[in-house]
Amino acid sequence: MPPEVPRDHTTVILAPGQGNQRPGMGLKLAQRSPAAMRVWEMADNVLWPHLGEKLSEIVWRGTAEQLQDTRIAQPAVVVDSLARYAAAEEIGILGHPQWHGYLSLGSVTSFVNAGSLTQEGAAQLTVDRGESYNYAIEGHPPTSMVALVGVDEATRTRVLTQYNLVVCLENTDEEIVIGGLVTN
Repeated sequence: MPPEVPRDHTTVILAPGQGNQRPGMGLKLAQRSPAAMRVWEMADNVLWPHLGEKLSEIVWRGTAEQLQDTRIAQPAVVVDSLARYAAAEEIGILGHPQWHGYLSLGSVTSFVNAGSLTQEGAAQLTVDRGESYNYAIEGHPPTSMVALVGVDEATRTRVLTQYNLVVCLENTDEEIVIGGLVTN
């Protein structure tokens, strides 16, 4: 039995949410890190049936417009984050962090990093999640969403009323996602 590695109480891993995607992200790291490349290859294999092409090709050689498609953006952000985590583990700079934070979609990355979800499961979940979002907004005018963390009830109510927004998701008692068509 290997010795238990103590948790590092000084390292926090923060996983980004959708909106972090950009063409070419992760390519240079994957070229330098076998661990990062393995994560991208896993995603290519898992997502091929859904995308009809490699996620890595879309992300590394595609356009910003392609990356705005939620069914591409969501797995792209999560896979890039997982690849970065794998590369940090590979070179031994990660330690054993106790804290994993996230911004909305980043919860999927945090679940993998914490051992609650496999990388393959995360890839599948995010492409399905992206397809669901696309289906839900198809034919509707563009909308915006934002996560509110630690905002008091009075402020939430004022923002929802003032901008005619709705609660889209209650992640925790402290975090809600609001959204809608912002007209002013």
